[in-house]
Amino acid sequence: LTPPLVPCRLEGVWSLVYSSEPGLYRSSPFFWSFSRLLEGKTSPTPVPGAKNSELAEAVYAVTDALGPFYTVGDATQTITATQLVSEVELSIEPLPNLPPVGRSLMTSTASAVPTATGLELTLEKTEVRDSTLSQLPGLGFVSDLAFPTKNAFDALSNALQLTPDASTV
Repeated sequence: LTPPLVPCRLEGVWSLVYSSEPGLYRSSPFFWSFSRLLEGKTSPTPVPGAKNSELAEAVYAVTDALGPFYTVGDATQTITATQLVSEVELSIEPLPNLPPVGRSLMTSTASAVPTATGLELTLEKTEVRDSTLSQLPGLGFVSDLAFPTKNAFDALSNALQLTPDASTV
């Protein structure tokens, strides 16, 4: 018998120490919602490295294949009574054995509502924070990138008949 969830016991900053996903970056509300959005959709072509024929897995296999060019750093989730903020540090490394050329903190923000078994999260936005890339010529806009994920996923869902309310997980 599982004891009832006490939401205040979840509040705080949590560091990711394990993930059942091959990419630590996928342990965020953005990727949970992205997978849900594409539920039941298959890839039009086989993609090497994909776990199955689902479209989301094909997209993940492509991003995983870029692995030699980036490193995933610390991954944390900050939980409050009403919100979960997921932050994953990414460093871009264009050549092996050379220092990274840039670093960004990829951030997903979701509203949080306690349920009997956990938290119901509704993804609100995804953004780039603290990016060193914004210091490079022509890339000053990078630190101001904020993607209205919930609105975009809702629009995609409506236009392409994908999973409704995919931003809620």
